[in-house]
Amino acid sequence: MAYKVMLVDDDSLVRMGLRHSVDWSAKNLELAGEAADGGEALELMDVLKPDIVLSDMYMPKYDGIKFIQKAQARYPETIFVVLSCHNDFQYIKESLRLGVYDYLLKSSIVNSDELDRVLDNIVHLLAEREHAAGSPAPSQNTVQDPSGRELKGMLSSYLNGQTDLAPLLVPPMTSAGLNPLSGPLYLVGVAFDNYAGMLSVFRDPSLLDYGIENILNEIVNEHGNGLVIPAKNNVFYILMNVVTKNSFITADDKVLSICEWIRISIKNNLKSTCTLYVTSGADFDALPDRYSVLNAEIAKRHAHNLDTIIDLRGFAPEEPNKTAAPATDPVDACIGYILLHYREKISLDDLAALTGLSKFHLCKRFKDRTNSSIVNYILQVRIDQAKELLLRNRNKVFVVANLVGFNDVSYFNRAFKKMTGLSPTEYVDKNSSLLTNEDSSAE
Repeated sequence: MAYKVMLVDDDSLVRMGLRHSVDWSAKNLELAGEAADGGEALELMDVLKPDIVLSDMYMPKYDGIKFIQKAQARYPETIFVVLSCHNDFQYIKESLRLGVYDYLLKSSIVNSDELDRVLDNIVHLLAEREHAAGSPAPSQNTVQDPSGRELKGMLSSYLNGQTDLAPLLVPPMTSAGLNPLSGPLYLVGVAFDNYAGMLSVFRDPSLLDYGIENILNEIVNEHGNGLVIPAKNNVFYILMNVVTKNSFITADDKVLSICEWIRISIKNNLKSTCTLYVTSGADFDALPDRYSVLNAEIAKRHAHNLDTIIDLRGFAPEEPNKTAAPATDPVDACIGYILLHYREKISLDDLAALTGLSKFHLCKRFKDRTNSSIVNYILQVRIDQAKELLLRNRNKVFVVANLVGFNDVSYFNRAFKKMTGLSPTEYVDKNSSLLTNEDSSAE
């Protein structure tokens, strides 16, 4: 017999989207019923007695918080997953206090397999419950891959030197969308500059770590595929691969851009700062060495580098009585510097000093490599970041202009229109459909 699932959301379009986005029968799940608010859902639960409930958190008349509280009192074995529009730590915190299994952003499950993975893990959990109670599990072959936590624990052990785990990691990593054999993987360390201070605010370490992991997962999987590995000494590790759609931005550049989004999001959502350490792409079997270098550099540098991104691409550990000198291509060095410092004033003199080339030769090599002048490249990076800020955070135009390095909002408007053909306001209006799924459900 299949496990029963119930959908609770006041938006009929969301419910319809969920009905058609999951192959329920293939997972041995039965979509047993739907409700438009918490009161209706409680009555329906008395009839259906579902195993799993996917619920919106904020609904008119009878909201998700009140519904889940009452439903758990009646049916403590039912598993609840919150689907919300709100990427706010307070919402996540409230959900965890209610004891829900997971908290997913509606925007993050569109065109992704995140909900599939959560449902697979729940089916596995329910089957284990029945087995422990001596009841036969449903007839489907249940999920054999490790759960998310188990997979991350195995990855952590692998990175710490248990290399015999490599063959066992390939199937579950591939199922999680991160095939270790498909190309270079990037390892990033996220070190929090004042974790103790954050903990004094949030008090519960597991609650704080869950919020951090949720933010990191959302950003990484929006731009590529990745896994957030459990914290060690207040440092989170991200393993990811990325795909670029044009030759203008390389995979290395995109990773730096993702790291900048993480840095900004941590500051905006958790009101704290972090420092990110980025290694170059590597094959799966080279990751333990990358991990060792990463930890050594974090231990050595972190007290002196706060709220920034440390680029370790091309880095080699120091030998005794020698200073390591990364052998970095001058154009790569320029691009890396621009991606890290685009919010600041960048001059050709700065870049020439960085590379050791004359301004003339640097400009020529940069143009030959990228088919763009340095000035236009900087402008393109700033405008690309501005486009995402305008759509994601709904910031005022003058705020976005300042965040991406423009001191003059009028110049920003002209530059934005020159690069995109639209004013910032027109760009948001034209692309508002990107936010429709989230906005149409917001209360």
